[in-house]
Amino acid sequence: MNYKKGILIGLLCVLVFSLGGCDFWDGFKGGFNTKIEKTEKK
Repeated sequence: MNYKKGILIGLLCVLVFSLGGCDFWDGFKGGFNTKIEKTEKK
């Protein structure tokens, strides 16, 4: 029982981290692309 609970909590943490990571990565790429565009305009 305790073993299965640990796996479920682990999977839940991975899922939350993946979703948070995707949001963070999209925001990071968006900011990075904006930075590149500003540099190219100069």
